[in-house]
Amino acid sequence: MTDRLPDHILNQAIAWAVKLESGQADHRDREACRAWRMEDDRHETAWQAIGVIDREFEQIPQNLAGLAHSTLEKAPEQLSRLKARRRVVKTIILGGLCIGLGYGIRQLPFLRPKRQIRQPHVTLKGQRRTICLPDDSRIFLNTASQIYILFSRDVREIQLTSGEIFVETGMDSEGLGSKRPFWVASPDARFEAVGTRFNLRRSKTGTQVYVAQGQVNIHPLKKSEKTVQVLAGQTFMVDAGPDQGPRAEHQPVLEPGAWVKGTLVVKNMSLARFAIELSRYHNGTIRCEPDAANFAISGVFQLKKENDPVRILSVLSQTLNVTVEKEGKTGYRIRKKTIEGFNSLIRSMGK
Repeated sequence: MTDRLPDHILNQAIAWAVKLESGQADHRDREACRAWRMEDDRHETAWQAIGVIDREFEQIPQNLAGLAHSTLEKAPEQLSRLKARRRVVKTIILGGLCIGLGYGIRQLPFLRPKRQIRQPHVTLKGQRRTICLPDDSRIFLNTASQIYILFSRDVREIQLTSGEIFVETGMDSEGLGSKRPFWVASPDARFEAVGTRFNLRRSKTGTQVYVAQGQVNIHPLKKSEKTVQVLAGQTFMVDAGPDQGPRAEHQPVLEPGAWVKGTLVVKNMSLARFAIELSRYHNGTIRCEPDAANFAISGVFQLKKENDPVRILSVLSQTLNVTVEKEGKTGYRIRKKTIEGFNSLIRSMGK
C-alpha cells in the first residue's frame, strides 16, 4: 500500500493521524498537519495511505497518542489515589486492632503464608480483560492469553505461559519493610520490572518486551548470559531456545501496547504477517496467499468490536489490489486480484 515509504515519514503520518483523532487537537494542530503534508509529495502519499485504511471505523480512543505521555499526565492523580487507598488501609487495620487483635494480627504481612495460591487467568480468542492486583498493579490481558499470579510476602511474580500482557506496576505498600520485587517469567527469560509500564508478548518464536515507561531488566535463563537493561521506548526479543540471548528490535512493524486501547498500529508490515496478526482477534482463520504475501501495509486499525477483523478485511479489499474470499463458516482467504476476477466483477455489475 505504501510502496516502502521511508520509516520516518510513515511514523510522522501515523503520529499526525493519532494526534488529530485523539480529541485533543486544535486548529493550530490541524494547520501544522496541513503544512507538513504540503512540504513533500511523499508526506501526502503517506497521509493518504494511512488515512484511507481506517476511514470506516470509529475515531481513535482518546489519549492513544503515546501511552507514556498519557501516563505522565495522569501520574499526579494516580499518586493521590494510591495515597488515599493507603490511608484507608491503615485506618482499617488500626480499627481492627482496637476492636479485636485476633483478626487484625492475622492480616499483617509477616504472618501471611510465605507462598500464596497460584491463580490462573485466561482470555479466549478475541477477548481482553484487566486484572487489578492487591499491590495496585494492573495487568491487561490481550486475546488468547494465559498467566499465573504468584504473590507472597517476599515477591510479586507473574508467569506468562502464552499470549500478551501489558503491565503497570503498583507502589506496593504490603511488603515487609520495603517494596517487593516485581517479576514476570516466561519460558524464555525472567523480566524484572523497575517502576515501569511495559508490554510482554510470548509466541512460539520467543518473548518480546517493550518498555513504555521506566526500565525492565532481562535475566536470561542461561546463567552465562548477562542481564540486559531495557529502557523506555526500547523493544527487545528473547528468542526461544536455551542458547539465545536478548537482541534489540530497532524498528518493529507492529506498535507494542497499542492493543490496550483497542487499536492495531502497523508500519510497513507484510500482508502475510498482517493476516496472522488480525487472525489473533478473529474466531476463525485468516490466511494470505503467496501472491499477495509481500504487499506492504501501514495504518491504524480499530479492534474494539467482535466483527472488526471482518470489517478490516472488507476495507483491505477496497484499498489494496486484493480479493478477500470466504472459506467455510468463519474462515477468510486473501489473494491478489486477477484479470479474470476483475472481468467477473465487471460482468456481475452489468447484470
